[in-house]
Amino acid sequence: MKTDRYIYTGWLVVLLIWWGGLLTACSDQSDIDGPQPVPADPMEDQGGEPLYVAAMTRDGGDAVEEDDPMKNENVQLFVYDGHETQSGSVLYRGKDTSGDITWNPSNIKVKPGRDYQVFGFVPSTVAGSSSIDLTDIGNNIVKMTINDLSMISNKDVCVVIGADGKLADGQTVKAGAFNYHAPEDTGEGYSVSLLADHLFAGVDFQFKVSAEYAALRTIRLKSVKLKSTNTKKVRAEITLKMNDNGSNPITKVTYSTPSATEQESILLWQSSNENGDPLSSVTPLAIQGYFASDYGSGLSVISTYDVWDKDENECLRKGCTAENTLSAVLVREGVDLQRGRKMTVNLTVNPSYLYVLSDWDSPAFVIE
Repeated sequence: MKTDRYIYTGWLVVLLIWWGGLLTACSDQSDIDGPQPVPADPMEDQGGEPLYVAAMTRDGGDAVEEDDPMKNENVQLFVYDGHETQSGSVLYRGKDTSGDITWNPSNIKVKPGRDYQVFGFVPSTVAGSSSIDLTDIGNNIVKMTINDLSMISNKDVCVVIGADGKLADGQTVKAGAFNYHAPEDTGEGYSVSLLADHLFAGVDFQFKVSAEYAALRTIRLKSVKLKSTNTKKVRAEITLKMNDNGSNPITKVTYSTPSATEQESILLWQSSNENGDPLSSVTPLAIQGYFASDYGSGLSVISTYDVWDKDENECLRKGCTAENTLSAVLVREGVDLQRGRKMTVNLTVNPSYLYVLSDWDSPAFVIE
């Protein structure tokens, strides 16, 4: 088992504003706390153009287009113009590699030549509701709250840590800066780039069989679940300190447990094959899971699999399950996972003397 920083530490989301289009939103899931809106000038045009998601890039470099981590996810946004805040979600369809791509707009509109500040998190579907508190924005402090957030997830929950306008080739968004200026020339297209960082800690499960076991039987993995005996839902409060020096603005993440303690399990992975995926003794099958960093205790991984003969001609044992406790591993390794840190857990099936004697023995996954 090893721990390290996520392979990627953030994402770059480009929001492109076009003319017209059908609006989609989830603004009824979000509440705004902070300065009261200033009554608009009745002579001012209250129109604007909706936001579109055009592309996403990781902080450490461009994501592989075929493996875009946030493709088809909804980004929850809070856009502040100094007077009032708009909230809503916008669907990110993947990297902008073709002019023929149809983009989904959000209900958030911006106006040419106006300055905004943009905050948010992704994916929006992980929250029952969310809000942003701008009462201390004069001191460059913003607080965001995500309610009814499951403490375990198969989604990599991230928080926006920076924003900028349309970027030239080779440019990146600077962490801590949330300002966006909508261009006056609508022909350029309105675009805002968002930089995001991890909210949860991660677990990278590596499933395989030993070479000795592969000589005896074949394991076909069918599904993997992550289970928690701790609190099911949490409230996350994220404090952001805006800056101009490029440092990460997430200064504090606080979790609270408004709901009663109860057990929860979520599906991390399920084979698309009816008989499961055969595990290799050479190349592990990697499966990702995520959890709120304050709730690492009480976690376990549940594997469901079938046992076949060596040549996979006959299923010898069907519907086997194995549960491995992760909290014991954390204690053994002395690991205190924080947000943005990932733990690698190797789960391997090894042969045993008892199994050689009996086909009905249930082989177990062992955490190495």
